[in-house]
Amino acid sequence: MITKLFPSWSRNLGLMAAHGVHVRSRCKSCGDERGVDLKSIVQGLGSHANLIDRSEPCLVSDCDGEASYIASLPFRGHWIALTSAADLVRDAARSNSGRRNMCVVAQDEASCSLSFADEA
Repeated sequence: MITKLFPSWSRNLGLMAAHGVHVRSRCKSCGDERGVDLKSIVQGLGSHANLIDRSEPCLVSDCDGEASYIASLPFRGHWIALTSAADLVRDAARSNSGRRNMCVVAQDEASCSLSFADEA
């Protein structure tokens, strides 16, 4: 089983907006990275949706890749990949170990589940 930790503010778009989270999209194929307007995403998806494991088509004209989301609290400088993909889990667990108020994605060959730690 693979486990990945996410900060509790990533639970939904409403919490992300309330915490002033910065969001970017990053293409898995070409590496293009762009700022994302969180307010527009909240308007389109609603405040209870989240960006974990959500992707969009890459905006680079020659690229057929998919862009996933990364996020950071203001003035923290540490970007967190909002994906439970197995190749990113190891890095996220290493950089977030020991932090409070995290949510967990448990993933194995058959399933993937998302749960959040209780707020303290």
